[in-house]
Amino acid sequence: PGTRWTELQEVPLSSMARARISMLFPLFCCSTGAVATGLASPKTTPPPPRVAARIAEAPWRRAYEPAGEWDRVECAVAGSSSLPPELSGVLYRNGAGRIRVGEALYSHWFDGDGFVTRLALSSSSSSDSGVKAVSSGRYVRTARFLAQEGTTDQMVMRGAWTPRGDGGLLANAGRLPTNPANTNVARLPPDGKLYALCEGGRPVELDPRTLETNGGEYDAQGALNSPIPGLPPTTFGAHMRVDPSDGCAYNFGLNYGPSLGLKLMRIRPDGKVFSRKFSLPAMPLYHDLSLSGKYVLLTRTPYALTPKKVLGSLLGNSGMFEWNNEEGAHIDVYDKKTFELIASVATPAFSCYHHVNAFEDEQGRTVLRVERHNSDRLGVEKALSSMYDAWFTPELECSVHEYVLEIPSAKLLSHGRLDGGGTARAAELPCINPRFVGRPHRWAFRNALGATCGCLQDVEKVDLLNEGRPIDRWSPGDGRYAGECVFIPRVAGPATTPCAPGEEDAGWLLSYVYDADSHTSDVVVLDVRLFKIYILS
Repeated sequence: PGTRWTELQEVPLSSMARARISMLFPLFCCSTGAVATGLASPKTTPPPPRVAARIAEAPWRRAYEPAGEWDRVECAVAGSSSLPPELSGVLYRNGAGRIRVGEALYSHWFDGDGFVTRLALSSSSSSDSGVKAVSSGRYVRTARFLAQEGTTDQMVMRGAWTPRGDGGLLANAGRLPTNPANTNVARLPPDGKLYALCEGGRPVELDPRTLETNGGEYDAQGALNSPIPGLPPTTFGAHMRVDPSDGCAYNFGLNYGPSLGLKLMRIRPDGKVFSRKFSLPAMPLYHDLSLSGKYVLLTRTPYALTPKKVLGSLLGNSGMFEWNNEEGAHIDVYDKKTFELIASVATPAFSCYHHVNAFEDEQGRTVLRVERHNSDRLGVEKALSSMYDAWFTPELECSVHEYVLEIPSAKLLSHGRLDGGGTARAAELPCINPRFVGRPHRWAFRNALGATCGCLQDVEKVDLLNEGRPIDRWSPGDGRYAGECVFIPRVAGPATTPCAPGEEDAGWLLSYVYDADSHTSDVVVLDVRLFKIYILS
């Protein structure tokens, strides 16, 4: 079972070739319960007594135990006797497949080793259900993962939050954090190769059928090469967005070193890349971005990496980011064609990982919606630094927050929660119909906090034209926990296929659902309008 699962990238090639990539938060996914076939899985050990005790207190924490690997296991399918053509294809997911190696625990969920799953759905006349589902799961063989093999009592390479060895100066000085490749997957133009993404490094190439790590990295036609020989390359964000108007993908990259830098990139369907670099006095923990009809929007929160912190990291310190509530936050607005910085809109300090969407409204104002934490970053980071101890409350999760901006005058016209007057649950991991990226939209689908379990559990559909009121909420039941959803439009075609406003919620939601009792997961397909299970595999 892994966590932090991300978005669909191939469902199917004919209808979903450039789906919007999203990211994740505490969720629980990906164990088929099957024995690995033809794979030499990493050595695993029973949980240490302290970890075992925490799992006994909250069984959903078992989802964070190291995942075993499996290869082309056929899954049981229950539900409809036919498979709609738009659901014929392959679902890829990526997340932290383990946050401990033997007795040694990573110091943050985001440092966990990347683990990718593949679920292929197709029609089958020989199956009682009419659907064939075949699943595989495999770790990304990063340099860190390979170096860690055979070691169970300490970390042999640094993470962004996790020190190497005994944590001392000699073990960590001069050693930069390594890329866990644990956040997302994408099939990138021009040839559609599959990559594991994390903003800790460059995308790592995987075989799209076997999930083997090929050893290659995506360099965006040189845009991700190191700005200074000997320093790490420019990273690649985990949440690129695809513009449905032309099929271009937008993302950011980061430069860590003596000079901190941000790089914006536009990747055309033919693979050609346009990029522009910006120097930064401090590096916020950029994680997501939004597209409107005119702009690229980034949220610059006061949780940042400073040059002083970079120097401290080189000297062996493990903490790289710090929260400064007095600095406030900014929404930086860039021209979508030229990447010129058009406006930097000051806002009160806030914390967020994920954006919902952005667009221009009928009055020409730019609207940005994000999943904003209900408290500052400190409590959230404390929970993420020790997932076996975590207990998530509404204060540690998010509410949809809307910012209305006047561009280019950089005025914040209004901002506030869209939580249905308190009727929507605290949640995370939003998704929308990918055909509405950058367009006015009504619906969002969120991973909602369970009523009593201390973690994300349910799926909620909220009406953003009605103050964010929940219209439907689906719960998998006691001891079962739904992960982040992927939206598959019912209208077949690529991301650029037109979709009328009335068809915005016509489609399917796919979600991994972790079962703590059996230590397995189902992939659930929900009919978005009926909000009922269509297929269970």
